[in-house]
Amino acid sequence: FPHAQMANLYGPTETNVCSFYKIDFNKPIKEKNGVIAIGKHCPYAILHTDADNILQVSGHSVMLGYWPNSQNLEWYSTGDVVERDADGDYYFLERADRMIKRNGYRIEPAEIESALLHHPGIGSVAVTAQGKDDRMEITAHYTLKGTQNHADLAQFCLLHLPSYMVPDKFRQHEKLPLTSSGKTDYKALMNL
Repeated sequence: FPHAQMANLYGPTETNVCSFYKIDFNKPIKEKNGVIAIGKHCPYAILHTDADNILQVSGHSVMLGYWPNSQNLEWYSTGDVVERDADGDYYFLERADRMIKRNGYRIEPAEIESALLHHPGIGSVAVTAQGKDDRMEITAHYTLKGTQNHADLAQFCLLHLPSYMVPDKFRQHEKLPLTSSGKTDYKALMNL
């Protein structure tokens, strides 16, 4: 297909595709840390970043309750931290919240935590993720009320969660690390 065009399209479900980066095979592909640029805004979208470099989207493709938001041009915060280069192209850097993406699925770690907390043997749980896309590894860190095993927890997750949300690893702890304000310290967990 010598005349085919290729582009990297970006857009959360709530905004549809709102930016694109057209790939020119005669030039080096623009990327940062191995991630291709998400490019410039589509003609029907308006993009800008807030003070924390989180991408904001407005325009006719932004959904309101999953219906087209054609009259009200409010801003939708994607939760994606981005950077913009001198040419005006955006690059995805990381998520500002805990949501992860694996194999095209959007996963809220809190949903996994909630499911595991319904297990009668779980005292507390925290879910972390490391890697990118198909190499994303989800780990459930937990404390026990009684004696359980990892196979039991994996089976429990398979009964209560879609298969793509089932953690790859289960790590038992005596107690989960806490921040100075008494909340789960997710960064400390990732270093254990």
